[in-house]
Amino acid sequence: MFAIISLNNKQYKIQINDIITFYNSSLKVGDIIQLHKVLIIANSTHSIIGNPLILGTTILGQIIEKKRGIKKLIFKKKRRKHSEIFQGFRESILFLRILTIQI
Repeated sequence: MFAIISLNNKQYKIQINDIITFYNSSLKVGDIIQLHKVLIIANSTHSIIGNPLILGTTILGQIIEKKRGIKKLIFKKKRRKHSEIFQGFRESILFLRILTIQI
């Protein structure tokens, strides 16, 4: 059985025990989250397609790891003004393990 979900305006094809990565900084390791934006659920015999979402379906996932991504650099310059701004930041990457798909 697989499902297609929408998380942070991106779509993921998932199965049970899959690990997906996404960007979020407010969650902690060990948190169990519920995902309600399920677009499609299918297995080998039949499928359910939402219009646009499938109501009453939840997917449980657990945060297993939290890391920081690679540094993204921002460089801004104004011509002939001797003005340069050089910044960088790192986003938090979360690893989510899918526990159950409940219809």
